[in-house]
Amino acid sequence: MKYCTNCGAELKDEDNFCVRCGKKVVDGANYNYSHQARHDEVNDREPIDKLVNELAYMGTLFWLPLILGKRDDRAKYHANQGLWVLICSVIACTLLRVSGYINGLCSENFVGIIMGAIYSIIFLGFLIFMGFLFIQVIVRAQGVHNDDEPKTILWFEKYTLIH
Repeated sequence: MKYCTNCGAELKDEDNFCVRCGKKVVDGANYNYSHQARHDEVNDREPIDKLVNELAYMGTLFWLPLILGKRDDRAKYHANQGLWVLICSVIACTLLRVSGYINGLCSENFVGIIMGAIYSIIFLGFLIFMGFLFIQVIVRAQGVHNDDEPKTILWFEKYTLIH
Protein backbone atom coordinates (compact mmCIF):
# COMPACT_ATOMS: atom_id res chain seq x y z
CA MET A 1 0.00 0.00 0.00
CA LYS A 2 1.28 3.51 -0.77
CA TYR A 3 0.17 6.93 0.45
CA CYS A 4 0.33 10.48 -0.91
CA THR A 5 3.34 12.41 0.39
CA ASN A 6 1.28 15.61 0.54
CA CYS A 7 -1.98 14.63 2.28
CA GLY A 8 -1.52 10.97 3.22
CA ALA A 9 -4.41 9.64 1.10
CA GLU A 10 -4.27 6.02 0.07
CA LEU A 11 -3.00 5.59 -3.52
CA LYS A 12 -3.36 2.79 -6.03
CA ASP A 13 -0.28 1.60 -7.89
CA GLU A 14 -1.58 2.95 -11.21
CA ASP A 15 -2.47 6.44 -9.88
CA ASN A 16 -0.62 9.36 -11.48
CA PHE A 17 -2.26 11.99 -9.23
CA CYS A 18 -3.59 11.91 -5.69
CA VAL A 19 -7.38 11.51 -5.66
CA ARG A 20 -7.72 13.81 -2.61
CA CYS A 21 -5.29 16.73 -3.12
CA GLY A 22 -4.34 16.34 -6.81
CA LYS A 23 -0.57 16.25 -6.26
CA LYS A 24 1.36 14.45 -9.00
CA VAL A 25 2.75 11.06 -8.03
CA VAL A 26 6.51 11.12 -8.67
CA ASP A 27 8.29 7.93 -9.72
CA GLY A 28 10.83 6.76 -7.18
CA ALA A 29 9.41 8.73 -4.24
CA ASN A 30 8.83 6.99 -0.91
CA TYR A 31 5.08 6.47 -0.61
CA ASN A 32 5.24 3.75 2.03
CA TYR A 33 4.62 5.71 5.19
CA SER A 34 1.29 6.19 6.86
CA HIS A 35 -0.92 9.24 7.02
CA GLN A 36 -0.37 9.35 10.78
CA ALA A 37 3.38 9.81 10.26
CA ARG A 38 2.68 12.74 7.92
CA HIS A 39 0.16 14.17 10.39
CA ASP A 40 2.63 13.94 13.26
CA GLU A 41 5.37 15.50 11.15
CA VAL A 42 3.30 18.52 10.05
CA ASN A 43 1.24 19.15 13.19
CA ASP A 44 3.87 19.31 15.87
CA ARG A 45 2.03 22.01 17.85
CA GLU A 46 -0.94 21.21 20.01
CA PRO A 47 -4.39 21.97 18.58
CA ILE A 48 -5.25 24.47 21.33
CA ASP A 49 -2.19 26.59 20.52
CA LYS A 50 -3.13 26.51 16.87
CA LEU A 51 -6.71 27.52 17.62
CA VAL A 52 -5.81 30.47 19.85
CA ASN A 53 -3.27 31.68 17.26
CA GLU A 54 -6.00 31.53 14.59
CA LEU A 55 -8.48 33.39 16.79
CA ALA A 56 -5.96 36.17 17.46
CA TYR A 57 -6.60 37.44 13.93
CA MET A 58 -10.17 38.36 14.89
CA GLY A 59 -8.79 41.61 16.37
CA THR A 60 -10.55 41.79 19.70
CA LEU A 61 -9.17 38.34 20.58
CA PHE A 62 -5.52 39.34 20.00
CA TRP A 63 -4.74 38.61 23.68
CA LEU A 64 -5.82 34.95 23.47
CA PRO A 65 -2.42 33.42 22.48
CA LEU A 66 -0.74 35.32 25.30
CA ILE A 67 -3.14 33.98 27.93
CA LEU A 68 -4.07 30.50 26.68
CA GLY A 69 -1.20 29.64 24.31
CA LYS A 70 2.39 28.60 24.83
CA ARG A 71 3.58 32.22 25.19
CA ASP A 72 6.37 31.63 22.68
CA ASP A 73 7.53 33.88 19.83
CA ARG A 74 4.91 32.45 17.49
CA ALA A 75 2.10 33.32 19.94
CA LYS A 76 3.48 36.87 20.33
CA TYR A 77 3.69 37.21 16.55
CA HIS A 78 0.04 36.23 16.01
CA ALA A 79 -1.11 38.37 18.96
CA ASN A 80 0.74 41.33 17.44
CA GLN A 81 -0.93 40.72 14.06
CA GLY A 82 -4.36 40.59 15.72
CA LEU A 83 -3.67 43.79 17.66
CA TRP A 84 -2.74 45.59 14.44
CA VAL A 85 -5.95 44.34 12.79
CA LEU A 86 -7.92 45.77 15.71
CA ILE A 87 -6.07 49.11 15.60
CA CYS A 88 -6.57 49.47 11.82
CA SER A 89 -10.26 48.62 12.10
CA VAL A 90 -10.83 51.16 14.88
CA ILE A 91 -8.95 53.90 12.98
CA ALA A 92 -10.89 53.18 9.76
CA CYS A 93 -14.24 53.21 11.57
CA THR A 94 -13.35 56.41 13.43
CA LEU A 95 -12.33 58.17 10.21
CA LEU A 96 -15.59 57.12 8.61
CA ARG A 97 -17.64 58.39 11.56
CA VAL A 98 -15.78 61.72 11.72
CA SER A 99 -16.15 62.30 7.98
CA GLY A 100 -19.86 61.43 8.25
CA TYR A 101 -20.26 63.95 11.07
CA ILE A 102 -18.47 66.66 9.07
CA ASN A 103 -20.61 65.82 6.05
CA GLY A 104 -23.74 66.24 8.18
CA LEU A 105 -22.58 69.66 9.43
CA CYS A 106 -21.93 70.96 5.93
CA SER A 107 -25.04 69.61 4.22
CA GLU A 108 -26.83 72.98 4.12
CA ASN A 109 -24.68 74.75 1.52
CA PHE A 110 -22.41 74.27 -1.51
CA VAL A 111 -19.62 72.88 0.67
CA GLY A 112 -22.05 70.08 1.53
CA ILE A 113 -22.01 68.86 -2.08
CA ILE A 114 -18.22 68.68 -2.04
CA MET A 115 -18.21 67.05 1.40
CA GLY A 116 -20.82 64.55 0.19
CA ALA A 117 -18.50 63.55 -2.66
CA ILE A 118 -15.52 63.32 -0.31
CA TYR A 119 -17.57 61.27 2.16
CA SER A 120 -18.60 58.90 -0.64
CA ILE A 121 -14.95 58.40 -1.62
CA ILE A 122 -13.96 57.84 2.01
CA PHE A 123 -16.80 55.34 2.44
CA LEU A 124 -15.76 53.45 -0.70
CA GLY A 125 -12.15 53.41 0.52
CA PHE A 126 -13.36 52.14 3.88
CA LEU A 127 -15.25 49.28 2.25
CA ILE A 128 -12.27 48.32 0.08
CA PHE A 129 -9.83 48.48 3.01
CA MET A 130 -12.06 46.47 5.35
CA GLY A 131 -12.68 43.89 2.60
CA PHE A 132 -8.93 43.61 2.02
CA LEU A 133 -8.30 43.30 5.75
CA PHE A 134 -11.00 40.64 6.09
CA ILE A 135 -9.52 38.56 3.25
CA GLN A 136 -6.01 38.89 4.72
CA VAL A 137 -7.25 37.79 8.14
CA ILE A 138 -8.90 34.68 6.65
CA VAL A 139 -5.79 33.81 4.62
CA ARG A 140 -3.46 34.28 7.62
CA ALA A 141 -5.70 32.23 9.93
CA GLN A 142 -5.78 29.48 7.29
CA GLY A 143 -1.98 29.63 7.17
CA VAL A 144 -1.84 29.08 10.92
CA HIS A 145 -4.19 26.13 10.57
CA ASN A 146 -2.07 24.61 7.76
CA ASP A 147 1.24 25.20 9.62
CA ASP A 148 2.48 27.59 6.92
CA GLU A 149 5.22 30.06 7.65
CA PRO A 150 3.58 33.21 9.10
CA LYS A 151 3.17 36.15 6.70
CA THR A 152 2.47 39.72 7.66
CA ILE A 153 -0.63 41.77 6.98
CA LEU A 154 0.59 45.08 5.51
CA TRP A 155 3.53 46.43 7.61
CA PHE A 156 2.62 44.73 10.87
CA GLU A 157 5.82 42.71 11.26
CA LYS A 158 8.08 45.77 11.19
CA TYR A 159 6.30 47.53 14.06
CA THR A 160 5.72 45.10 16.90
CA LEU A 161 3.64 46.29 19.82
CA ILE A 162 3.85 43.07 21.84
CA HIS A 163 7.40 42.04 22.73
